[in-house]
Amino acid sequence: MPSDVIKIITDRNILPILYDLGEFYIYNKILNEEYEQLLVFAYKILKYSTKERLSKNENDFINSFYIIKKIVLTLHRQQIKFLNYIL
Repeated sequence: MPSDVIKIITDRNILPILYDLGEFYIYNKILNEEYEQLLVFAYKILKYSTKERLSKNENDFINSFYIIKKIVLTLHRQQIKFLNYIL
C-alpha cells in the first residue's frame, strides 16, 4: 500500500471521520488513490445542497449514499435558516 494512503487512513483526525461516515465508497476511493473522484463527489454534495429542487438522477445519487443524504439535508436546512434570518 502506498505511503500516502497509509498516512491518510491512519491519520488521527481523518480516521474518526471515515469511521463516522460509514461509507465504504469514500474509504475505497482513498485506498485506490482516486482523489479526483473524491473531489467530484464533494463538488456534487455541495452543489446539490444548494438546489431547491433536484432532478431524478440527482435524487437517485443522493439516496444511494446515506451520508450524502444526511449532509445535503443538513446543509439545505442551514441555508434555509440563514435565509430566514437575513430576510
